[in-house]
Amino acid sequence: MKYSSALLKKFISVDDTPENIAQNLILKTCEIEEVHKRELPGELVIGKVTSFTKHPDADKLNVCQVDCGKK
Repeated sequence: MKYSSALLKKFISVDDTPENIAQNLILKTCEIEEVHKRELPGELVIGKVTSFTKHPDADKLNVCQVDCGKK
């Protein structure tokens, strides 16, 4: 089973590294095969989808307009 440490922190108060969380899970509940650190590459920009329409030339595609603020 895979889960993120951020997801775990939504349910319980944990102030530890992913490696230490995995070690505690191994000792108290189940075996952990591996731990992966994931980081976002570069800058993260959040936008809001302002319109959503079917693509005029494709059945399985859609066209979205996204407002990313000043970017």
